[in-house]
Formats: sequence, C-alpha cells, structure tokens
Amino acid sequence: MSATQYVVLGFFILCAIAGVIVFATMGGSSGGGSQTLAVTMWGTIPSTYIEKAEEVLNSTKPGTIAVTYTQKDPSTFDTDLTEALAEGKGPDIVLLPSPFLLHDQNKLALIPWSYVSESTFKNTFAEAGEVFLTDKGSYAIPFIIDPLVMYWNRDTFNAASISLPPATWDQVTAEAPKFSVLAPDKTVLKSAVPFGEYANVSNAKNILAALTLEAGGRMVARNGADATNYLLEIPQNSTVPAFESAVSFYTQFADPSQTTYSWNRSLPNSQDDFLSGNLAMYFGMASEIGSIRDKNPNLNFDVTSLPQVKGVPTKTTYADVYGFAVLANSKNQQNAANAIILLASQPVIKAVSDLSGLPPVRRDLLATLPGTDSGDVFYNSALWSKAWLDPSPTFSAGVFKTMIESITSGQARVQEATRIAGQQFDESLRSQ
Repeated sequence: MSATQYVVLGFFILCAIAGVIVFATMGGSSGGGSQTLAVTMWGTIPSTYIEKAEEVLNSTKPGTIAVTYTQKDPSTFDTDLTEALAEGKGPDIVLLPSPFLLHDQNKLALIPWSYVSESTFKNTFAEAGEVFLTDKGSYAIPFIIDPLVMYWNRDTFNAASISLPPATWDQVTAEAPKFSVLAPDKTVLKSAVPFGEYANVSNAKNILAALTLEAGGRMVARNGADATNYLLEIPQNSTVPAFESAVSFYTQFADPSQTTYSWNRSLPNSQDDFLSGNLAMYFGMASEIGSIRDKNPNLNFDVTSLPQVKGVPTKTTYADVYGFAVLANSKNQQNAANAIILLASQPVIKAVSDLSGLPPVRRDLLATLPGTDSGDVFYNSALWSKAWLDPSPTFSAGVFKTMIESITSGQARVQEATRIAGQQFDESLRSQ
C-alpha cells in the first residue's frame, strides 16, 4: 500500500471509531470488536455489486460484515419503502439514488459533521456527491456515480465525412444538418440529435439539467437547511435564466422551421433509434453502455463526454449518485453507520467500479485514468458532474414533459413555459 492509502485507511478506521460514539445515542449496539456488522439494505442496483463489496471486506478478515440486500424495482422503490416504514418494517440502510433524496430525507438519519466532516467528504468524493450534504451533515455517503455522456455512431459520422464527435454545442448545431435526412414533407428519416421532445427522449430530464448547469445556472440546491428553487435565476453575464436558455436550445431540434430540425414525437425512443442506426448522437448514462452493446453487437459506436458551451473553461455534466443512507427508524443504526464507512472505503469502491464498468465515486481513484476509451471518458465525466435536489422524480418529470410539449406544440413560448415550470417547483418545495 502507498502512503496515501495508509492515510485513507486510517481515516476510515477513525471514522468507524467515531461512529460508535456518535450513533450510540441513536439506538443499536456496537456489536463488539469481533462481532460481524450485520445489516439489512434495500437498493435498486444489482445484488452482485453488494456481494462484491462484502467479498472485499471479508477477504482480509472473514466475518467483518454481512449485508442482507434486497434489490428493488426503481419504479416502486419509493412506494415500497414508504409502505414498509408505515408498517414499522424496512431495512437499516437504503442505497438511495440522488433524485429520491429530497422526497425521502425525512425518513433518514442525518450523519453529522462530527462523524464525517464537510472537508473530508468533499475531498474524498466527486462533487456530484455533495448533493447529499446539508449545513449540519450528510444524508448519505456516496457509493456509485453514473454520469451523462454522449454516444455517437461512427458509421454515420464517417458517411458525413466528420472524423471526430463534437466537443461543443456550437459544433452540434453546425453539424446536425449533415446527419439528418428529411423527406419533402419534413418526415424525419434519419436524425442527428434526439432533442426537442420529452416522452420519446431517454434521459430528457437529465439532459435539461446538464444544459442548465453548463449555462451557469442551478436547478434546486440547498440554501442552508432548506431546498431552494433556482430555475428562474439569471446567472452573471446573462440577461435570461440559464434554465430558459437550456430549454430554448433543447427545443430548437423539434422545430421544423430550424436548420437543426431532427426530432419529433412520432419517432421511436431515442435509445431504440440509436440502436437501429438511424440516430447519429445519443445522450445516455454511462451505465447504458453494456445494454447498448448487448442489444446490437454490430453497432459501430463510441462514447465521448457531453459537449460543452464554447468558451466556458469549466466542464460540466449531470450524474446520478447512489449513496448509503441510514434509516431514522432503524434499531440497528450504530452497526449501519459503521457498515457504511467500510462500504465506502477505497478497496470496495475500486472493486465495484471494476465490476460495474462505472467510474469510481472517490477522488483518489478518479485521479488515475484507466487508459481505455470509454473508461477515460467516464472518469473525467464523473469529476465534472453535478447533481441537484429533485423535489420528486415523478413530479419533475410531469412538469418538464408538460413544459416541453407546450413549447413544441406552439401553445406557449419558451419564456412563459419555463416561468410556469419554475412556479410549479416553488409550490412543490413549499408543500414539503
């Protein structure tokens, strides 16, 4: 082990000791120095990831940890958890996706700064993981990060005599007409960019978030202890909200009067269209690379980082982050807290990253690129990524869908539609 690894290991040992003291007043028993840390956990990730984590921790000292993990359907995770807690049941730990944080934080035990300090948290984990932070501590410890990236069809680019994928959005708009094939009646036969609609665009909400963040804006973020809506905030050196600029850019690709027109709601789902070879660029999560390869082994594609705003030195994308959180009603909180520290250690995160193909969420591991095309893209994207406090995934999806479709159908202008969406977010946050 290197000197740095010894320091990191020492930190987690100290945290585990501190956890025994801090969480002693919250119920549960320390379990003794030699007793197995036995915890129950729910999550939406494959069980093989948790099994790998257990294997790593128990390889040097058998019986260190025992996790009873239940893999849940993402579409019913929140409902299942709410019902279980209402019945006085539920796990000790949830592996919480960041979009569920704000909606579920009242179910969680806050991890105070005395257990893991703010500076230690920020120096250990990628910035997107800071979505779990408050002014008094953190609601979760990051485990997995899944950034938004761009997949591109090499054959389509070759046919258009374009050798490299676009690095900026200016390049995307300039090159889009070279990829799109339109019939005389404006029927889209082949598409450049699947932007402009919502229902048939995979990751539409994540794309809109990334565009807003790139434009210097914020979505929903902490303001002290409270979540604050910044969708209508105007960033410096601008005259319009970043969210409005993002939505305006996004919807132009569904406007038949624009040269960039390449998408409409009659087309198939964007990932399916990319798999069929009819879409030049697809914007998806890093975790999708395996399914794309499996569904069409003959597709000649590659992956690159999300295009950026030209001239902006700071690179940005969006990421989902999954973090370990202790449930407030768990009777095993002390063991759960100590287990979380072990599960977020460097050897575990590295092993799970190697298994999943996703970038590690820890900064010390992101410092060394793996040397593969997709791996390097994923690692860099993880470092650039940010997340936001979604009031509720179902709520925000409905608001964004209505907003986008009101614009593309001609019922509302971008400024009006984004203003209404911002007001709906305000109302949602006030009701929480």
